[in-house]
Amino acid sequence: MQTTTKKILIIEDEQDFAGLLVERLKADGYDAIAAFDGEHGLKAAKAMRPDLILLDLMLPGMDGRAVLMELKLYEETRDTPVVVITAIEDAFNRNFTRGLGADDYIVKPFDSEKFVAMIRAHLGS
Repeated sequence: MQTTTKKILIIEDEQDFAGLLVERLKADGYDAIAAFDGEHGLKAAKAMRPDLILLDLMLPGMDGRAVLMELKLYEETRDTPVVVITAIEDAFNRNFTRGLGADDYIVKPFDSEKFVAMIRAHLGS
């Protein structure tokens, strides 16, 4: 368990999956909340000023790439690490999203222990 509470925003349209991520991160001592589409995710990011954002690429309305580009434009979120969580497993998408400013890229399904270790690495905890 960590000693300081870090805020994590999950932007993921699959509500059951997002709920599992929230539960797992809260169990590890993080303050985690979820938004279920890109527009609400952007609003939450600006208001919450999270320490880390977990972002799905396939979102209704505004897709994850557009969300990522907006996040990197806003002063409030420009320096916030963004980890893309997606079912899209190919080098083009991995490289393209990193080029847009993603700090990491993880493909669903993934091992929860490795996932939490990656989160800790990005948050320095």
